[in-house]
Amino acid sequence: RGLRVEGPAPVTLDGKTLVYVDFYSDKKYGVFETTDWKAWTDVTKTTAVIPGQRHGSILSVPMSLVAALRADEPKAAAAPKPILDGFTADPAIRVFGDTYYVYPTSDKPNWLTTDFSVWSSKNLVDWRKEGMILDVAHDLKWANIKAWAPDCIERAGTYYFYFCGDGKIGVATAGKPTGPFKDALGLPLLKKEGRIWTNTIDPYPFIDDDGQAWLYFGNGGTAQAFKLK
Repeated sequence: RGLRVEGPAPVTLDGKTLVYVDFYSDKKYGVFETTDWKAWTDVTKTTAVIPGQRHGSILSVPMSLVAALRADEPKAAAAPKPILDGFTADPAIRVFGDTYYVYPTSDKPNWLTTDFSVWSSKNLVDWRKEGMILDVAHDLKWANIKAWAPDCIERAGTYYFYFCGDGKIGVATAGKPTGPFKDALGLPLLKKEGRIWTNTIDPYPFIDDDGQAWLYFGNGGTAQAFKLK
């Protein structure tokens, strides 16, 4: 629709898919709904999001955990306290086994970030920093700056870490969700050229019910999706 959004975070509930996005120009969240991935409805006005939340992630969890978390919520709605130490942004949340993981941008002035770290939690409340998992400044041959908006997914025991480096998307692999991750290709997976007309940032990997893996990405008025082998 030409809307300027980034950081898509989808979740499927009761046969409907909701995609939460950051209207970064308007500094607010938006939500779009679909049942067939073709026709989309803007349900932003009917969705409650705490003011101040930006470019986040969403994950389905057991109702018992939801009840425990809500029991500890303050009565008055307010922006929650940070769960991670330091300056971080663009979090992607995943669950591997019985542990939750958050992969954020380790923010620095003027977006000149150079490395990625991961945090883990058993209960979504208490988080532990597991350490640096990829150092763009030293571990890559094709980028050394602008390490942004990562995400991670697992297949057949290998963890695939998708990330931005100097305006391009790369992929690194490891045998565990806490890395360390190693650049899988020695060059970018995607960069803005040819059939790619959107900005190659904010990757979101997704494995469909039929086993086909996809990578969604983009920034601005257009998003794109490519099949992964």
